[in-house]
Amino acid sequence: MERKTFNPDLKGRVSKVVACGGMVLSLSGCLSLATNYQGGDGLKVAVAGDSQIYQAENDPSNSLTTAISALKDPVTAENYQVSKSTLIGANTSDLLANPNTAFTGWPSVPDIAVEDLGTNDLHVGPNTNQSYITLADAEKNLSQYLVNTGAQCNVLIEVVETTPWGLDKTAPAWNAYLAQKVIDDPSHNVLVPWKDIVASNPAYVGTDGVHQTSTGRAEFRSAILGGINQCAALILESTTTTSTVPTTSTTIESTTTTVPLETTTTSSP
Repeated sequence: MERKTFNPDLKGRVSKVVACGGMVLSLSGCLSLATNYQGGDGLKVAVAGDSQIYQAENDPSNSLTTAISALKDPVTAENYQVSKSTLIGANTSDLLANPNTAFTGWPSVPDIAVEDLGTNDLHVGPNTNQSYITLADAEKNLSQYLVNTGAQCNVLIEVVETTPWGLDKTAPAWNAYLAQKVIDDPSHNVLVPWKDIVASNPAYVGTDGVHQTSTGRAEFRSAILGGINQCAALILESTTTTSTVPTTSTTIESTTTTVPLETTTTSSP
């Protein structure tokens, strides 16, 4: 099986030529056609992401001759079924139907949707001093995707708030948006606090402040699996607490009261 390696020079939304949906397009990135679900017979998990998910799955620290799915395999080992769509340079607009993406949705409705996009949207261009996609558009894209996907639970992964890509300026508002989704609907959304994890462990990312080191990739995978397990617990709780109001039959006993007949004798005057 041919393995692809991640080139750290291909970072952010760099214009490049990629094969996408049978066409050769000059663009920054597009999500691939989703794979079929693979793994056990448990809950269906759909994973969409950019180069961070791509690296987590195709870990460059693995031997290039070894077909190891570094992210999928640990997830399927816990009996989940996994479908994934990931590519370097992908952004939130790739989650929706557009000419620049091969992604057309999942093979069937997933139980759990894992989303790790937003970094390329919020990456501040060196010449424009603005993010490549506005916060409002990124929020609109993700919100529409979550509605379209219809998963029972969503795993939302924070964007790091580091300086090299200007994410210290743009990511806080995005992370607040993700956190608000969990606050508004905690039964159907789980937040992976990757921003906080990296802030406490700066060595988890490389010099660009975004892409994980070997240790960081292992922790990233662990955090994602933790989010998936949290979602699975919410789904199980929802299933077991769905109660049917029992029908109570009340039998009213019939009480018969006998009133004695009083005989009155009247004497004639």
